[in-house]
Amino acid sequence: MKYIVYEFNVPVAGFLWAVSIFTQHKEKSMFGFSGGETLETVERKTGYRADAMKKWPFLTMIDLGSIKTEGQLRNLVKIRSSITDAQAEEDVKKWMRGKIF
Repeated sequence: MKYIVYEFNVPVAGFLWAVSIFTQHKEKSMFGFSGGETLETVERKTGYRADAMKKWPFLTMIDLGSIKTEGQLRNLVKIRSSITDAQAEEDVKKWMRGKIF
């Protein structure tokens, strides 16, 4: 899990106080939703999910909901397709070209 640090100055009673807030940042799923996305993002990710399932029929909704990185997608494609890492990397990069996650 990643952490994000927000730092800012807050004026209180004539003094400037430095404040730091640490918060956990969960990586977003490439194909899933975490809430608060715009309609455009939901439609785009829904289309990507359908496109990925069409290209790689062995991918399940659970798989797609848990994939957070290109590397995870590549590894799943490699294992389930029984292809080389180089071929999986090429296939995934080609498929991802032009997509915004």
